[in-house]
Amino acid sequence: MSPGRSSISLSALQSSREQRLAVRSGLLSLVLGLALACLLAAAGFAEAAPTTIKYEVSRAGTTKSNFDEFHYTVDAVLGDPRGWSLNGAVRFKHVSRGGQFTVRLTDPRVVGSYGGCSSYYSCRVGRDVMINDNRWRYGTRSYGDEPLHLYRQMVVNHEVGHALGFGHASCGRTGSRAPVMAQQSKGLGGCQANPWPLSSERSALARRLGVRVGPTPPGIALGERIGPIELGHSRQEVLGRLGAPTSERRSGEYSLLEWKDEGIRVLLADEGVTAVSTSSEAYRTPNQLRVGSTKDQVRYRLADESCDATSCVVAGSGALTTFFFEAGEVVKIRVEVQDTG
Repeated sequence: MSPGRSSISLSALQSSREQRLAVRSGLLSLVLGLALACLLAAAGFAEAAPTTIKYEVSRAGTTKSNFDEFHYTVDAVLGDPRGWSLNGAVRFKHVSRGGQFTVRLTDPRVVGSYGGCSSYYSCRVGRDVMINDNRWRYGTRSYGDEPLHLYRQMVVNHEVGHALGFGHASCGRTGSRAPVMAQQSKGLGGCQANPWPLSSERSALARRLGVRVGPTPPGIALGERIGPIELGHSRQEVLGRLGAPTSERRSGEYSLLEWKDEGIRVLLADEGVTAVSTSSEAYRTPNQLRVGSTKDQVRYRLADESCDATSCVVAGSGALTTFFFEAGEVVKIRVEVQDTG
């Protein structure tokens, strides 16, 4: 056999051996990967798909509240990332029939006709989440000086929490936020009024459903009281979070809604929210800047801002955020759709 032919044969043999080793290595990696995935799934670390929960909205008996306002508030509360939706890990879907539970605006006499329920409070019986019409209109004294729309958010989250399998909770520590499953309509027990599930309550639901709480979504006017108001949100989504506006002015295709007590203005068009502004210290941007922050704090936290003596403008993600200054402090924050034309 000639040296040349021998060299070719050895090279081919070496190449074939390397290919077999590569195949074996690939198969071994695949087997190990599958085994690891099974172990993670068994340990509860596998990523679960979002869970969909269907619900209906209706009314029962003779009610006096605005039903349209009721149903879009229910939709907004159940879809809010701060609530039982767990930042999107649970998808609540409003359906006309076939829901797992029904949220009903209910005549107080109808509520009181069920055993174990009172005509004064709201109540959940079976798949019926009954929101007492009088409580929806007036709230309760025990909820303190909180605005009515916050009481409404609380009572929806509380009664739906029962439908999700939660019982009542109590105030854990004086001065802390009350669990949403505490009977806040009857008293706060030393806690602060709170319309949204605590992180411990949300985590408990996530464990029951086998999902993970999703990441916090980016907010436009982010605050602990109202949650994110985002560009593109519909009128119903805004009203569901803020309640009825103090005033509304319309000019052409735009509507300017104002909540004076909340220090919020929202500009709406057919395509949804086009701008949000706040002059209240209660609300923060995602980077924790708020009315009252100093100009130096704004410049420190925002690297690419364009500033002059009266404002700083930040562009990003299809939006322009403007911080307005007086005497070196932020007096108003405005977020609007960025014109890319």
